[in-house]
Amino acid sequence: KAAIMSQLSPSYLHYFDGACSLNPGGIASFGWQLLRSDRSVLSEGWGLAEVGPAATCNSAEYAALVDGLEECVALLPRGSSLLIRGDSELVIRTLAQRWRLQAPNLLPYRDYAIQLLHRHSFTWRAEWIPREENAVADCLSRRSRRFSLVRIAR
Repeated sequence: KAAIMSQLSPSYLHYFDGACSLNPGGIASFGWQLLRSDRSVLSEGWGLAEVGPAATCNSAEYAALVDGLEECVALLPRGSSLLIRGDSELVIRTLAQRWRLQAPNLLPYRDYAIQLLHRHSFTWRAEWIPREENAVADCLSRRSRRFSLVRIAR
């Protein structure tokens, strides 16, 4: 269904981003935003992906994608058209299966994301965007990390 949407305008847009304080290691956090086609905000979220040696920017990016897709499944009608946008070329290209994913720790994220898209019959397309066009999701991912640092310090 990814190819079908190339000529259609999406009903919803899902922006996602991840960040890691040390890469690898540290605190991997994420943020995402779900918009209607008129660019009004439907939902947004943020959280922690991982803490410690396994935490990476890529795991944070995939956690953002998956967490946002779970919200899409909860809120959007089955079969909705969805444009997924992120500034991680690795996530965008491996989700669209244009690149082969070689990191075994990321395969469960990618497989689960594809499962969510197919199970809910979304018509979707994944699109890489420059970091400047992903500012809200980036801000949400960094907010999550700041709040996490406060909790860890206590």
